[in-house]
Amino acid sequence: MLKKILLGTLLLCFLAPLSGSAHAIWINMTSWNPSPGPEGAARTRMYIGWGHRFPVDGLTERSTFDFIERIDPMGNREKVELEKEGISTAEIVSDQEGAYILSLTRRASVYNTYWEDGQVKRGYGDRADFPNVIESLRTQQFSTAHFRIGERAASYLPHRAGTVLELVPLADPYAAGKSYVGALLPVQLLLDGEPVPYVEVTATYAGFSSGDAMAQRLLTDKDGIAHVRIVHWGQWLLKAKAERPITEKYKDIADKEVYYTTLTFEI
Repeated sequence: MLKKILLGTLLLCFLAPLSGSAHAIWINMTSWNPSPGPEGAARTRMYIGWGHRFPVDGLTERSTFDFIERIDPMGNREKVELEKEGISTAEIVSDQEGAYILSLTRRASVYNTYWEDGQVKRGYGDRADFPNVIESLRTQQFSTAHFRIGERAASYLPHRAGTVLELVPLADPYAAGKSYVGALLPVQLLLDGEPVPYVEVTATYAGFSSGDAMAQRLLTDKDGIAHVRIVHWGQWLLKAKAERPITEKYKDIADKEVYYTTLTFEI
């Protein structure tokens, strides 16, 4: 009995920091609203941010991504191939004006908390490879970036990328004639397309902190909606996390599903 109580206490101590300390992944752009050039095509470049310090922190392996897609204004999807040398980056070229989404899915992993040599330890991998497993979490990260090519529209409702967990703007950050600085931008958190109520959404902008501090901590309402106060121009990052009991598909590999998502855009 004493061992079970000790394990439970240590589990709370060791699992609690997971959400706060987990590395985030996000999408950066060299230009968020490029205009078509003389040849008719607009060009920008996406590169992947990883870690805690936004907008640039560490690097991550290309092999950890399931796929990256570009979604055009008509909803057509095209796979984005990262360049093989240097940082995780790719050039984005299009002659079609309108609103675009870049959508990134990182490969899932299983995060195990286990008891060994009189202490709680943690590690990624198949839980069958760890002794005395306390809990196994199937974790996965997603990221979307909203950008626009060419002229801004006066009225446009951003569409969805359709990732398992997604933060969706409910208003266009690039709306023509709209000054968001000082205003509220509503976003909705969706898990498998359904609103996620009463969970934390954090938001920050490039230049707010040289560390991992976030400018705002918000809570979604009953409809999964949070309102971000746009207090600064420039590039913004929003982060959210959602958990659920293990589904039938993954019941043999983990005890719970944990998903992370980020959203980037420019004001």
